[in-house]
Amino acid sequence: MGNLVRSSELNSVSLKALFRLPFSGNGWPAKLLIGIVIGFSAFIFPIVPWLFTAGYGIRVMRVTIEGRPPELPDWDEWGQMAWDGLRALAISLIFFLPGLIVLFGGMGLYFLSAFALPITTVAAERGDFSPIFLLFYFLGFGILFISMGLGNFLIFLASIPLPAVLGHFAATNKFSSIIQVGIWFRVLWRNLLGYFITWVIALGIFGILYLLFFFGYFLIFPLFFMPILAPVLGFIIGLILQALFGQTYREGILMVD
Repeated sequence: MGNLVRSSELNSVSLKALFRLPFSGNGWPAKLLIGIVIGFSAFIFPIVPWLFTAGYGIRVMRVTIEGRPPELPDWDEWGQMAWDGLRALAISLIFFLPGLIVLFGGMGLYFLSAFALPITTVAAERGDFSPIFLLFYFLGFGILFISMGLGNFLIFLASIPLPAVLGHFAATNKFSSIIQVGIWFRVLWRNLLGYFITWVIALGIFGILYLLFFFGYFLIFPLFFMPILAPVLGFIIGLILQALFGQTYREGILMVD
């Protein structure tokens, strides 16, 4: 990890430079276009393109973690890129897994309980009504309500340390970095304000996008523009956020060192 951090002082890369990263570097139009095309291909091949976009995101994080000028890296070494993407997605899945289990488990129980409603209706029509099936249905509905709240809360909690874990993975290039809690947690804790600010920026970006799409849907853009704009903006914003979180990790690891 020390070979990735090339300076003993905090890197003062401006936010302006990080926000311009998708449009910086030699041949950035072609690099950006490749990423957008791969993003669109996910509509046809839903899993494989995610490996490359996730791997490219890890490569973008490494740019700022290493203190290099913020610019788009090359699309090369495709096998390594896909391998990085697979490991990054696996790390993310591990963190989100408890919340997803609670969320989808509750949905599954609810759908099972939904079969009790027609059974209750048929029984009532025959004059053989039993409240047990109706109780089972409402119990499933309650479980769904609780699981949605708890599952989303667990996913929210997992998303807080995840950028630090992915930053540590990008810095070490080792999947075992996920269990090096003592390192990435110290990075997160030492630069807690930096991660908080980065998350505020991320939420602000998504909030602005939501408003643009909301008003654009009703006032400006025809309906068929939305599926085109969403992957393009999603890829560009993803690059910016990966650069921001990479820079935040760099600042945190320098504080730890």
